Amino acid sequence: MIAVRVGEVFNVDLKATPTTGYRWQPVDLPGVRLVDTGFTADGTTPGQGGTERFHLRAAEPGRHTLTFELKRAWETDPVDTRTVEIDVSEA
Repeated sequence: MIAVRVGEVFNVDLKATPTTGYRWQPVDLPGVRLVDTGFTADGTTPGQGGTERFHLRAAEPGRHTLTFELKRAWETDPVDTRTVEIDVSEA
């Protein structure tokens, strides 16, 4: 559970290897707004995995479940799904 206040920016980090074609995609983000995304490789080797980071801003108070799916852009079925619980309080 991530505890944040309305207006606060927070990160969700997920392990990824985008060179395989698989990327984490936010599919349900109630109570938050997507600010930015980024990827940081674990090292300098080409094709190496790393961390995909989602920068989110808490927008609505309450408890929310964020859902991310790991899939290729042209496929409909994910190979993995992750959920993140957040508790957003008033600013």
